[in-house]
Amino acid sequence: MKPSFFRSWWFTDRPADELHKGDPVKVFVIGLDCLEYEDVLSWKLDNLMQRYYGRYDVKPAVKEGNPLYTPLIWASFLTGNPSYRYGFSSESLGRRTWGKFYLLYKIRRMIPIRNLHLRRVAINLRIKNLDCGMERMPEEARRDTFLQIAESKGYRVWAKEIPSYNDDLIARYRMSIGLVYNRPLEEKLEALGRVFSDVERLWREALLALPDHDLVMFYSPLPDFAHHMFPTKKMKHRLRMYDVYKRLNEMVSSAPDDAAKLIVSDHGFDSGKFTHSDYGFWSSNVPLPREPKTVLDFKSIVLDLLEE
Repeated sequence: MKPSFFRSWWFTDRPADELHKGDPVKVFVIGLDCLEYEDVLSWKLDNLMQRYYGRYDVKPAVKEGNPLYTPLIWASFLTGNPSYRYGFSSESLGRRTWGKFYLLYKIRRMIPIRNLHLRRVAINLRIKNLDCGMERMPEEARRDTFLQIAESKGYRVWAKEIPSYNDDLIARYRMSIGLVYNRPLEEKLEALGRVFSDVERLWREALLALPDHDLVMFYSPLPDFAHHMFPTKKMKHRLRMYDVYKRLNEMVSSAPDDAAKLIVSDHGFDSGKFTHSDYGFWSSNVPLPREPKTVLDFKSIVLDLLEE
C-alpha cells in the first residue's frame, strides 16, 4: 500500500516496523462513527487508509437480531466483550430511555415501515428521556475497558466524549440530532456545522494531550450524522458525503507520526438499504500485533501496542 502524501520524513525514511524496536510507543485511537470502508477506498483517502487497513465484523457486539447501536458497539470495542454480557443491550437502553412508554418503542420496532419519525414525536412530547447518563455502560463494564486497565497499569490515559463511557455533549447530539434528518437542507447543514465545530475542538484537545499521555482516545460522531442526513446514492448526497470524508481526511493528517495511530469505525453505512452496515473500518500507521477480525479484538490489540 502506497504511503500517504502527507507522511512526514520520519515515516518516509524509516519503516513503520521499526517503531516497535525499543521506542516508547504512544497509542492514539481515533474513533470515527460510521466511517464506511468502501467510501474510504473508492475516494482514495490516504490519511484515513494509512498503511494498513481492513474491515471487521461488528455483529458480535450485540445480540443476534438487535440493532447495531453506537453505545453498544463502542462498549464492546472498549471491553473486548459483547455489550450484553454486562446487561447492556438495546432492551436495557430502551427501558431506561423510554420508561413507561417502552411498549410503544417495541411496537415501533416490529413495524416494517420507515420514516414514521417516532423519535421526533417522542422527544417533542417528552416521552423519550434525553438524560445523557441513560446510555452509559455499567460500572462492571467500565472496569473492563482498555482505558481503565491501562490506567491501572500506570499508563497516562486521556479520553473524552467516548460513547457509553464518558460522553455528555456527544450523547445529547446522538439523542436529538435525528430531529433534523428530514428537515430542509439549510437546517441539516447548520446542524452539521455545529457538530464539526465541536469535533474540531475535541480534536485539538486530543492533539494537545498526546505529548503528556501514553494512550489518547478521540471520538467523532461524524460521518454517522451526515450519512443519515444524506443517505441515498443520488449524486447530490454522494457529493455531500465526499465533502465530509475529505474534511475528516484532512483533519487526521495533522496527527503526529510519533504515535501508533489506530483509526476505527463502529460500523459503516449501506446507502442501498439506508441503514448501518454490519462491518466496520480499521486502519493503522504501524503493523498491529494481529489483524482485527471482530469488534472484540481491539481491546487486546490496544493493550499489546502499549506494552510493546
